[in-house]
Amino acid sequence: PRNYCFVTSYRCNLACSYCFQSNEEMRVVTNRMLTMEEARSGVATLKADIASGRAGSKHRTPVMLFGGEPLLPNQREIVQYIVTEAVALGFPVTATTNGMFLHLYEDLIGPSGISSFQISLDGDAAAHDARRIPVNGQPTFTGIWNNIKMALARGAQVDLRCNIDKRNLDGF
Repeated sequence: PRNYCFVTSYRCNLACSYCFQSNEEMRVVTNRMLTMEEARSGVATLKADIASGRAGSKHRTPVMLFGGEPLLPNQREIVQYIVTEAVALGFPVTATTNGMFLHLYEDLIGPSGISSFQISLDGDAAAHDARRIPVNGQPTFTGIWNNIKMALARGAQVDLRCNIDKRNLDGF
């Protein structure tokens, strides 16, 4: 079976010093957002691959939501469309996210929606908040932690995606 990935946005609400998105070459694409027309085209590909047998029959690979930050608030309508269509077609859906906006997608989280996540967390609150900084400079750990607990309570699987080095090793 094929693998499917929707990059809903190259933008991110954080400015982590170690992220590839802060690379000079990537900055030229940071304003790129997936459009509804492109989302519909991607879903049409899923349907065509099902019809041709290229999507697999019994065990379909997950449709991945990825980006910069794939769950930005302004992409809600597009994410909802992708999730609803993919699940209706028998695909599990997963997302790689910083987890800050999960509460805005709560109704789409769980076994019949976005069923698994890779969420970035860089140690305890002090280590994390020193490394994963939004434009407004406010701490992010507590909000992300609460969103992780909500996703788990809704039946989603959560894998922590940690960036570990000597500066935050003690926080783990």
